[in-house]
Amino acid sequence: MGEHDAASARGDHAGHERGSALLLMPAGVLILLVLAAIAFDLAVGFQAKRALLELADAAANDAVGHGLDEARLRADGSSCLDAARVRRSVAATLAASDVHAELVELRLSSARTGCPDGVVITLRGTRVAPFTAAVPGANPPEPLIASARATLVVR
Repeated sequence: MGEHDAASARGDHAGHERGSALLLMPAGVLILLVLAAIAFDLAVGFQAKRALLELADAAANDAVGHGLDEARLRADGSSCLDAARVRRSVAATLAASDVHAELVELRLSSARTGCPDGVVITLRGTRVAPFTAAVPGANPPEPLIASARATLVVR
């Protein structure tokens, strides 16, 4: 009985399958790269949403802080917001940010009639997926919407 026949009798087929794991390595590496690209795109998307929400919060807080109508406060003691000052403050906050955002809505709200004391801001941005965008036939970047509300409180 030859060496080959003895290996067959023992059920040892390793000689015929030598190097088969080597063929699976490129496929495994490719799958790993695709999963890493998906994870990276998701992380970039969540970071873009978080940055847009933080910008909306900052713009609303700045608008309330800088938008106080000082003339009215001195005249009758009422703490109201001046619409022009609020708009300027929001524009300055958006211009100073490195987040690309478009102002969708800027609304003054009031608990009392005739005296606005709150701001509602809605911003629109775009979620960019660097790796997914390179895939032919991929969906276009999806829009992001972030809203924030701030109210003037005098203590």
